[in-house]
Amino acid sequence: MWTRLSLLCGVLLSLSDVNAAAASATQLECQRAWQGLIDQQLGNDPLLAAWKGLESKCEGTGIYEVRLASILADCDDYDQAREMLQGATIPDNFKKQAEIAGITIDYLQAVATGTRDRQENLELRAETFLKANPDSTAVRAMLGHTLVVLGEYEQAIAPLETVIRGGGGDLGDHRNLVIAYANTGKYQAALELLDKTYSMGEEVTSDEEFVYAATLAYAATGKVDSAKSALTLIANKKPQLLNDARFQQTVLKAKELSHAALK
Repeated sequence: MWTRLSLLCGVLLSLSDVNAAAASATQLECQRAWQGLIDQQLGNDPLLAAWKGLESKCEGTGIYEVRLASILADCDDYDQAREMLQGATIPDNFKKQAEIAGITIDYLQAVATGTRDRQENLELRAETFLKANPDSTAVRAMLGHTLVVLGEYEQAIAPLETVIRGGGGDLGDHRNLVIAYANTGKYQAALELLDKTYSMGEEVTSDEEFVYAATLAYAATGKVDSAKSALTLIANKKPQLLNDARFQQTVLKAKELSHAALK
């Protein structure tokens, strides 16, 4: 459930953001048109058709190009989304948003496919962008999530900690940091973040990667009953995991950690 985040949710700007960027009347009109389509909760195909229908009015606003790329990327058509953005003429007041959209396309492709070259490209682009825009929590969060998905837990910690300490972290960011902590042996840090993560959304109890991380944090800190309860909960919700190698590895690791904690 956490393997990817929709670009449509990740890079959409509110009308006030566009106003703050000294938008033209056409940009504001196209932004309102986009919001109207989103409010209708259309699927990707009708959304794509409706948005392309506004090409003659909105092309060249930046808003049109970024939103079109978002739909294509959400349909897993990463190359077309990337090519469309690269070939577009983007107004100055929307270039930052277009750059974030480009980074987000790399992010979606990296977490969806586990492609290392796309991960490396994302890291390079994110690093360059963050040097010029150090307050961009969205890019840091995407970087942290990608690193967690690809198993680069140690490298994921710094960007995720920055996002959360800055007050911008959502449920996904907290979930990712718990996993990164637990998989690098920082069990106490993972434990301290667990309660807040649970309070942000009970859906994490159906996320096996998060539950495995919680199990290890509980076991390593002497909370054996909580470790058992976490594994029992995920096994009840997803019985098929009982035969999964990751589940069995977590059981064995939790036993080792709990014995060490109780000595």
